[in-house]
Amino acid sequence: WEKIKFWLDNNSDKWDIFNGGPTGVEQSKKLILLNDELKLIEIEVGKTTNFIYYNRNSIDKILKWNQDNNIAFDNFNIWNNEIKIITTFPYLTIQYSSYSDICNKEIDLYMRFKNSQKMIAKYFNFPIEKKLRK
Repeated sequence: WEKIKFWLDNNSDKWDIFNGGPTGVEQSKKLILLNDELKLIEIEVGKTTNFIYYNRNSIDKILKWNQDNNIAFDNFNIWNNEIKIITTFPYLTIQYSSYSDICNKEIDLYMRFKNSQKMIAKYFNFPIEKKLRK
């Protein structure tokens, strides 16, 4: 994480939100490899907020979210398609069955994390680990 954070802090013009474990990536039409060594990838869709690092220069843009519009906060690309989301491969975090503040219920998203990582691996021809990071 320290190397990723260093890159993020020194490339603040390239991102708004770093998501350490997004789901929904398979909904992205394109993925862009920003850094090969760290496997930092710009994604169009990146749901789930269990590991989020916000760019300080983007706070005003992010604060424009309005809960009254009935779009979940983690659907960044829907409520503001100008927000640049990046992630890394393999993910820094995943989520097992737990309570979701966004869904207001117990939910198991493990397969969504697994499917999103598999999609990234296939897109860039990255080797996939047999087991996701814990």
